[in-house]
Amino acid sequence: MKTNKPFPDGGTLNIEYTGSGNGSISYSSTVNEGLDREIETVVKTTKGAPVEVSRLVKQAGKREKFNASDGEFILKDGGTFNVLKDGLQ
Repeated sequence: MKTNKPFPDGGTLNIEYTGSGNGSISYSSTVNEGLDREIETVVKTTKGAPVEVSRLVKQAGKREKFNASDGEFILKDGGTFNVLKDGLQ
C-alpha cells in the first residue's frame, strides 16, 4: 500500500508498506531544499492482534539558519535567514 503525509513546511513524505505482520516500510521524498525536518508516522497492522508502529522520520535539508554574532538572524516576518550548508556551496 502507498500513502503520503505532509511535512509541516509543505513537503510530502511518501510511505510504502508491503506484507502483513513482518512486512516492510519504505519512506521517500523529494530533495529538501529547506531546513532539516522531521515527522512522526504511525502504521497499524490489519491482521491478527492489532499492533501500532511509530517511527520518527528525519530528512536533512540543504540549508541551515544563519547565526549572527548575537544569535539567529531573524527576518521582519519572524522567519529566519537561511543559507546553504557547508559543502553545498
